[in-house]
Amino acid sequence: MKCPTCSGIAKRGVTNLPIELETGLLYVKHVPADICEQCDEVFIPDDVAARLEEIVAVARKQKVEIEVVDYQGAA
Repeated sequence: MKCPTCSGIAKRGVTNLPIELETGLLYVKHVPADICEQCDEVFIPDDVAARLEEIVAVARKQKVEIEVVDYQGAA
């Protein structure tokens, strides 16, 4: 993938995402993403973003204050 920010090459890797919720903070580890080798910009593919939305919905329902989850193990 060509990086739209700097025109470098983005390759598949993993990243960690802190997500602020109304009630606290959700930290999702090992999220698959395309990461630019030149500028380190992170791009989340649509299918991964959809799964992240599900993970966030569960955290919101549980009204977490601080939670760390692994993307691969999240239900």
